[in-house]
Amino acid sequence: MLNRIKRPWEISRDLEQSQGRKVITKFYQSKHWKKARQMFKNSFSDHLPGLTNHNNRFCWICALSGKYTLTHTIDHIKPINREDPFDTKNGHYGEPLTFNNLAPLCEHHANKKNAFERHGKILSIKQQSELLKDLNY
Repeated sequence: MLNRIKRPWEISRDLEQSQGRKVITKFYQSKHWKKARQMFKNSFSDHLPGLTNHNNRFCWICALSGKYTLTHTIDHIKPINREDPFDTKNGHYGEPLTFNNLAPLCEHHANKKNAFERHGKILSIKQQSELLKDLNY
């Protein structure tokens, strides 16, 4: 079996992904994100479809079906830029610290949403709620 020859002009996909991961990890460890995350978790939201005055300590998708599961992840509804979290590229990426771009999710729903995003499917918040609710997740 022949091994593939590495060409100097080719960029390794793993290298490309790991560089973006380092920037994102740095953002999630910043004091600005930790403070915004805690403030959001201790507040109530009116921007989530189907819910008014939702307590962010509970997963919003579970709350739509009458269950109250504690929040595991504060998720960005519209993903943030991996290279520069504060550069939205004219609206292509979401604002990293804006409460209207954040949603409280339990571990189960966070994993489901992240699986869709890993495969390149960016869903609006309404699509997320409909899809995850329809799948009985």
